[in-house]
Amino acid sequence: MRLLLLWTGFLLTFHVTQLVQATEINGFQYGLSELLIPASERCNILPEEPNLAAAVVACEEAASQGDPQAQFLLGELYLIGQVIPQDYDKAKLWFEKASTNGHAKAQYQLAFMYYRGEGMKQDYTQAYIMMKMAAVNGYTDAIDVSDEIGSLMDRDQRALAFYTLSKIFQDFAQQLKQTTPSHLELHSKPQNSGHSTHQEASP
Repeated sequence: MRLLLLWTGFLLTFHVTQLVQATEINGFQYGLSELLIPASERCNILPEEPNLAAAVVACEEAASQGDPQAQFLLGELYLIGQVIPQDYDKAKLWFEKASTNGHAKAQYQLAFMYYRGEGMKQDYTQAYIMMKMAAVNGYTDAIDVSDEIGSLMDRDQRALAFYTLSKIFQDFAQQLKQTTPSHLELHSKPQNSGHSTHQEASP
């Protein structure tokens, strides 16, 4: 069941690109040695970091290479603004990238940005959709928050959110059908025993 939910979350977040406007950025080429440092660890930056500029560059490189945890942590750095200057646009960008890679907490944070109108126009519909996505991907805190956001939405907003989510689930079902391994499909089909069920007519 847990595997199904994780797979569901991966396919669902693939469709988030239809709901958000993520800006593409060029890959960073700084020639930094990765050594044995995990990509996401390069984004655990403290305010007292002695070489802050190089640490941020290393984090951006890891995030640009597609590591969802690095993308999420970089988004948080820009959102909080304690280590580097606060930048809502960049926070949103990196949360969106992590979200499309299936990062539930990034979806949760992005939903709150829509909910609070941080660096963007307040949008309860997008906030509700993203919060539901976070819940589907296993971030349990998002369940109650999505209900709270839903209580603030008017009828038209709820209708749009429900329609969008239903479309996502329909697309997911179609995607799942297309990606089902052929050997599983064989087990779901009636097996031909080799004996004809047709009875010959009596002379």
